[in-house]
Amino acid sequence: MWWAATMPRDNVGTQRNAPLPRAITRLSIVADAPLFAGLATHCYGVATGDGVLIVDPPSQRAAALDQIEAAATAPIRAIVVTHTHPDHIGGVAALHERTGAPVYGHPAAQPHLAPHLPFHALHEGDQFAGWQIWQTPGHRADSITLIDEQERIAIVGDLVVGSGTVVINPPEGDLTDYLTSLGRLRAASLRMLLPGHGPVVVDPAALLDYYIAHRLQREGKVLAALGATPATVEALLPLAYDDSDPALYPLAARSLLAHLLKLEAEGRAVRHEAGWSTVL
Repeated sequence: MWWAATMPRDNVGTQRNAPLPRAITRLSIVADAPLFAGLATHCYGVATGDGVLIVDPPSQRAAALDQIEAAATAPIRAIVVTHTHPDHIGGVAALHERTGAPVYGHPAAQPHLAPHLPFHALHEGDQFAGWQIWQTPGHRADSITLIDEQERIAIVGDLVVGSGTVVINPPEGDLTDYLTSLGRLRAASLRMLLPGHGPVVVDPAALLDYYIAHRLQREGKVLAALGATPATVEALLPLAYDDSDPALYPLAARSLLAHLLKLEAEGRAVRHEAGWSTVL
């Protein structure tokens, strides 16, 4: 559950069963990866003038691939990965074998995919099938977002989710990068976000403002928990995450570390062999 730091409830600015643009279909498919057992990832089909591109096929099961192909309104011409967590790439190789479609993603995504796949890197600012590519690190370094500037819609992977919050798990995740990516998306004045999990975001400004405020509020709690005597992550957790279910502490510990690393980089926390302290 690297996408949900709290047990999910629908976020502000979201709407279940919100109508999608005519060119886009969404399938909720349970991923293959054991860590994500029982959790659905949204796989998007985007109709273009040259066929359909499939974003984040999560499963190699025959039934899931059948579902993806049946929903495609034209031949599948490309497979796009927003990032390489297992619940977003589980069906990439199998779908390629069925369709022959090449794979596209962040340049850093290729080492995490099957080596035989025909892979094409998408760079910042590229135009791809009518969508602009943004590199949006934070959740993972190889995260991309697809922006339809005309429709003011973005396919965001796990940059945001419709339910709950996103775990930032160092070293693959970086909180400074994540807040920068959120701020960039907030400034884009989009009307709809299509996340990898949870309902559609129909008020991006409201959700992004909440996400940014949530991180900064948590940062304040982390700073308040730090003292002159070094403390371990485990000791800081009940103080900085006193509003969270202790059952979620293993995930919260990863996000706490992300906060501490950000504060260290900014000169506001100090790392010691015995733990972390405030700056004296």
